[in-house]
Amino acid sequence: LKIDAGAIINYSAVPFAGISNTTTWSFTTRAGQDGAWTLNNNGNWFDTNNWANGLIAGGTVANAGGTADFSTTDINNHRTITITGAPAVIGSLILGDSNSSHDYRFSNGTGGSLVFDSPGDTAYLTDTSMRNQLFNHGFVVNDQLEIDVATTGGLDVRGAISGTGGITLKGGRLQLRS
Repeated sequence: LKIDAGAIINYSAVPFAGISNTTTWSFTTRAGQDGAWTLNNNGNWFDTNNWANGLIAGGTVANAGGTADFSTTDINNHRTITITGAPAVIGSLILGDSNSSHDYRFSNGTGGSLVFDSPGDTAYLTDTSMRNQLFNHGFVVNDQLEIDVATTGGLDVRGAISGTGGITLKGGRLQLRS
């Protein structure tokens, strides 16, 4: 058995060096993990320095799940989160500046996208901030996505929403732009 270099990408979007001439393997797989964004600056989703305890939320494979929490840090300006190199697959996204003064803006870099794909039947996007959150490049919905937005805030999606799932707006405002 041979696995070429780069055929497998680990949880942090780092390509695996490859394997050849090995007959016995032992490895562990896991679902996506929960993570809390702690950086008060612009940053890349897959940089472990941007997450509490270095735990990047979600995963890079289908049905990864996990919760990405962007509501625990008091950001002092608008912050852009770029997803580069692999899809960020999550089951739940919580948005919100801890004092509701600023917002997050999500952008897809080369090879990156935000994918809602939960191990269960429903993925969740919750905005607690009462600010407008911005998705510059849309996202992928592979499960039913339930969106709940604080009453004075909103989600502004400036790109395609693709995938096989549907969207339910539980509360707030969702603005779609091309």
